[in-house]
Amino acid sequence: MEKPVPKQLAHPLAHGDAEALRIKVTLVLLKVMIVACVAFIVSYVASGKFALIPWLAIPFLLPSLALHHLLTKQRKYRYILWFLIYLFTALGLMKLTSAPDYLVDLFLIPTYIGACFLVLRHQHAVPMVVYLLAIYAVAAAVVYRFHPFPILYTNDNLSSVVTGFVLSIIGSTVTFYVFSKSYQQNSDRLSDTLYTLGKVNDDNKLLINVVTHDFRNYLTRLVLLIDICKSKSDDGSTLRELDNLEDAIHKLSELIGDVQTVRDLSSDKARQTTKPVAFGEMLKKIDLIFRHQMVVKQLAFDKAGVQPLTLDVNPDIFTHIILSNLIGNAIKFSPPRDVIELGLEQRPDGPVLTIVNHAPDAHLANLHKIMRGETVESSTPGTHKEQGQGLGLSILKKFCKLYGIDFTLTVVNVPNRALCRVTSTLAFNPGVSPSAHPCAVAPTAARAPDNWHWWRRRSVRQIQGLLHD
Repeated sequence: MEKPVPKQLAHPLAHGDAEALRIKVTLVLLKVMIVACVAFIVSYVASGKFALIPWLAIPFLLPSLALHHLLTKQRKYRYILWFLIYLFTALGLMKLTSAPDYLVDLFLIPTYIGACFLVLRHQHAVPMVVYLLAIYAVAAAVVYRFHPFPILYTNDNLSSVVTGFVLSIIGSTVTFYVFSKSYQQNSDRLSDTLYTLGKVNDDNKLLINVVTHDFRNYLTRLVLLIDICKSKSDDGSTLRELDNLEDAIHKLSELIGDVQTVRDLSSDKARQTTKPVAFGEMLKKIDLIFRHQMVVKQLAFDKAGVQPLTLDVNPDIFTHIILSNLIGNAIKFSPPRDVIELGLEQRPDGPVLTIVNHAPDAHLANLHKIMRGETVESSTPGTHKEQGQGLGLSILKKFCKLYGIDFTLTVVNVPNRALCRVTSTLAFNPGVSPSAHPCAVAPTAARAPDNWHWWRRRSVRQIQGLLHD
């Protein structure tokens, strides 16, 4: 059974260029020109000017018929360009046998100029119009001063003047009608195509969300099964293999989150969209992402200061970029068996989220550099030998500005201990939209590649770590 042939996009721009529309208009103009030549020949016959028929049929009628046939067989733009060069040159030379004030020129020159802009690219149309007007002016000046040839075309030939006037009106009307109709048709087709692509894009987004949701459910089941296996096994080698497998599962979960976030970063609309989200729901995702790291370092969250509030945020950006980076840094630098304090309270200016952790003094040098906006080549390993590039916090600051979140970091020395108390504070102002926030950064095309390359580097590092394990 033969496979159905996919339907191609109807809009000419979908095929790589706009030449299809120009060729279509050119074919219509050639038909009009052929009809005009026949009409002039009829007027010459009616007025008894039989000697003028070859002057019209040979340089204009026959080339028009030949180009029409050629364009029908081979639809190439260069044929149109060369034909107009020939046509304007022929018109200029024919002017040498016309009266300087020949009225047919006044009627048909606007039609020639309009047709030139319709069928040629703008960078070719402008010099062609200048060439037409220049060759007409030079030919008229030569005839006026030197009379090199007998005058064959004069205003005395009333039938030619009337025919030229009528044809200028008909030609202009038909030309612009065809172009306007073709433009409207192609515009409608383009709108239909964009609507179809938009639906496909929405379907793909829905499919990604459904697939990743189901995939994460299965990963959660695997983690639960691994926990059950750990509880039933006392063999050290088996436990290490289960730990590696659990770590690999968590890395896969992070990669899935990265895929969804990169998908959202490609849309300016998604970047600016915020909605009320319960903070507790976002914490559940954070628990899933960092569960393994918390268990390995024997860390715990103190959520006593978390009020049941709703935050007006972009859930994907806030969870996977802002919150994940802050809690990830807190886990990375916290000593083993420490407690990470989380706080969320409602203040007069809006909700305020705080994340407090301890960190050794030697691990904060790069953190200070990033907060000052300095370039960081690589970050100090964490307290459990975690590695990182130190770019997470730098990206986080940009997204905080974009969504109108005030991010501050304070470091206080802990008495009698070689530790510092690090407090990350996120202040939300629900009365200020992201685009109107005084420190908001408008999303631009120049920023997207930076985010994309950052996500790509991070994903590559995670895949390398997965293969290493």
